[in-house]
Amino acid sequence: LARLVVQAYVAVNVAPACGQVPEVLGTAHVFRVFTGQLTTHGMPTEEARWLERLPELRELVLKAFRYALKVTVDCAAMAEDASLLEYSELEVALLELERSWHLGEEGAAAWKVSMQERVPNLMALRRKGGAASSDVQVLRLCLREDGVRVGELRSEVVQSIWASASVELRYCTNDDDERYSIQA
Repeated sequence: LARLVVQAYVAVNVAPACGQVPEVLGTAHVFRVFTGQLTTHGMPTEEARWLERLPELRELVLKAFRYALKVTVDCAAMAEDASLLEYSELEVALLELERSWHLGEEGAAAWKVSMQERVPNLMALRRKGGAASSDVQVLRLCLREDGVRVGELRSEVVQSIWASASVELRYCTNDDDERYSIQA
């Protein structure tokens, strides 16, 4: 199992760096992997091809990457160091992600299914300023009850309001936009 984990890490983070440290890949790499694109500049590495041949493992690797990114973003937002998390805290965070979050590409089929199933929290990454930009936004949606009240007017009521406004404008010659306001 440990060997498989290392091979998956190499396929996602080391091979695309072409011998350099993975940090040089930057936000574009994070965005590509988060959205499920395991190619670098349109060319898949041999390791990425290996991962593509194992779709179940590929989905688990993407899920692990997304979870790691979410935990890291949360720690950064709270000015905490993600590497200092206790195992129990990490386990709680991962169980929470599994239970009430969908992390994935905005607009994908899984995203739409999660919205239909009313998953409480959704997170995606979005490029800010187009495909050529290296700026990435985190999109987080939370399901909440809406406090909006909806009313219905019968067509007769609407027609009477328009008729009264029409009469006023035609016969009273009052075309002031503030005709209903109270003036001192």
